Amino acid sequence: MAHTMTSGHTVRTLHARYNRIHGFEARMSGGTLYTLARAIHLVIVDREVGVQVRDDMRRRTMRTPILATRGMVRWMFVVRPDIRIDEHRDLQARLSRPPMCGRVSITQPGQYFTLPTPGNNRRYWIEEPVDRDRSPLTKILNFAQNAQTLLDKNRTAWFD
Repeated sequence: MAHTMTSGHTVRTLHARYNRIHGFEARMSGGTLYTLARAIHLVIVDREVGVQVRDDMRRRTMRTPILATRGMVRWMFVVRPDIRIDEHRDLQARLSRPPMCGRVSITQPGQYFTLPTPGNNRRYWIEEPVDRDRSPLTKILNFAQNAQTLLDKNRTAWFD
């Protein structure tokens, strides 16, 4: 599990790196780095589903940064938006209803989220960003929905 990117950086140097190298449009507030869902968005899933999504990506030689929050079992795939805002809002509404019921979710346009920051180990990288390359939201979301559906079927079969 990689979560070393913040090592050796100050908040200011990591802020510059997030913007210059990774294109995150990061902002600083106090000692915290955050961004708004514009240039990047998140696909958010349970860890169990996240592992399957990461494996699907690796099989296809795709990559995208993955964040996690300490103490929680949610993984956040950093993706590039590839749909219009109205489509994004419709998609977000669909994800909140059955069968996904919010277990697979996406950030709202303009929503802020924190990034791993030196001195704050609440957020960390599972897969660190390498450059500005990010997988498309719709592709990662499709992997996540398929993995969640398969997991649900396996759980239902186990109880039958």
